[in-house]
Amino acid sequence: MTEPFAIDDDAAALKKTLTMDMSETKNCVKRWLELDREIKELQKKILTMKKEKTQINDQIIVFMQKNDIPFFNLNSEGQLRLHQRQCKEPLSQKKIQEMIQSSLEGEQASALKALIFDNRPLREVSSLRYKTI
Repeated sequence: MTEPFAIDDDAAALKKTLTMDMSETKNCVKRWLELDREIKELQKKILTMKKEKTQINDQIIVFMQKNDIPFFNLNSEGQLRLHQRQCKEPLSQKKIQEMIQSSLEGEQASALKALIFDNRPLREVSSLRYKTI
């Protein structure tokens, strides 16, 4: 069982990070690269599996809809249910512009579009990226 996170542990980790020498930093970079490669390989495998699952999913849905089957009993594992719901499409800039123009006239529509699109808050995110040369 792991111990709860403590602020002192975080401070100690930060202090260690600030006092790392060059060889420790090189080891960290090597380990980061290893993890990055492993993650990319696993993501490729996951992508392939998700594509296959989607194809099978579509086949099962068509079969269940065609034969009016609401669920499959899976013994002690539960049920595989056909669930249908309605969801709203995402709002794109183009769609928002169309909605504003259909509701407001000329100058008001332009001012509102400018207000919405030009004043969106920006946030800065730092990350590491590996680039082959």
